[in-house]
Amino acid sequence: MVMRRRLVLMLAVATCTAGAAAVPASAQPPANDTFEHATRVSSVPFSDTVDTTGATTDATDAEARAACGISVPLAATVWYAYTASTDSSLIISTIGSTYSTGVAVVTGTPGHLSAVDCFAGLGSVTVTGGQTYRIGVADIGGGSGGTLRLAISSPGVVIAVDRFASVDRATSVATITGTLICPIGSQNTISGEMTQRRGHSTLFGSSLASPTSVTCTGTPVSWSLAIFTLGGGFRPGPASAAGTAEVALPFAIVGDFVNRTVILRPGH
Repeated sequence: MVMRRRLVLMLAVATCTAGAAAVPASAQPPANDTFEHATRVSSVPFSDTVDTTGATTDATDAEARAACGISVPLAATVWYAYTASTDSSLIISTIGSTYSTGVAVVTGTPGHLSAVDCFAGLGSVTVTGGQTYRIGVADIGGGSGGTLRLAISSPGVVIAVDRFASVDRATSVATITGTLICPIGSQNTISGEMTQRRGHSTLFGSSLASPTSVTCTGTPVSWSLAIFTLGGGFRPGPASAAGTAEVALPFAIVGDFVNRTVILRPGH
């Protein structure tokens, strides 16, 4: 079983600019105001700048919010649609917009929406070839929209842990391996943890103060980590291993976490 979650740590307030100019009440809704009239993203990289001060909200926007499992107020929602040509990952950013933005990436149709990922400002999303994704962007700061600056690029941030790991017979130190996909040239840190049942207790280990990093090429790059325990030692057999990647992008650190069952094999 593989479990995954993502995190974004904003390093600067880049999704909201104070002192945005007041806009006339007669502003017209943008062309992509509704789910049904989403702007088509034919390829990535993609960027768009739009005035959302006339954008509205409706029942589909509320459904997307519910699918995300959040209860923040929504205003000035606009939509985009992207059909992935291949299995890949995306970075979706609204950094540089003049208001606080929330992004919902969903699949399905109104009345049957499922959330793929939801975040504020910037996030990484894994997509499947042939699947159409709707990207809703809303004002979640209590305002009424402003200037939205949306950018979509590939790849995103995706960490994977290999099914088989090894344990040194002499030291009982385990080694886990995997791959990381990250935007070309970005700085990164990879760390890991492992647990293994030993009778009625659970043995825990981590990469401690020895994380690793890779050279981001935009394609999967292999990594390896030594996992140490504070007491006892790992043995051949099943264990639970986790890998965490933190990748530094402009204004934010985008992270990916994966946890899976691995099989420890004897090593040297």
